[in-house]
Amino acid sequence: MIQFLKFLVYVRNLDYDSEFLGATRYRCVTFKLNHFLEFLHGPNYRSTYQLKKLRDFCDEIQKDFFVRSFNDKYFQSLISVPKVEVYKKHD
Repeated sequence: MIQFLKFLVYVRNLDYDSEFLGATRYRCVTFKLNHFLEFLHGPNYRSTYQLKKLRDFCDEIQKDFFVRSFNDKYFQSLISVPKVEVYKKHD
């Protein structure tokens, strides 16, 4: 959960494109994993292990698409559509 909150803090100030799924607007952000790694651990931080953990984190946030909310008056079940694409930049 903490990693996800840090991710939200990181991406909220990135440039983004807006796309729509029906009437719902989504932000599409593109970033390098090593930039996110430096955001978390400081400039010039390099760790193959931590980079792998970030890739695993990106895979993990694409799971569990169902969001449920309920109280004594109503129940709501939504399907979220997270999309994360990770690819290596070729120089």
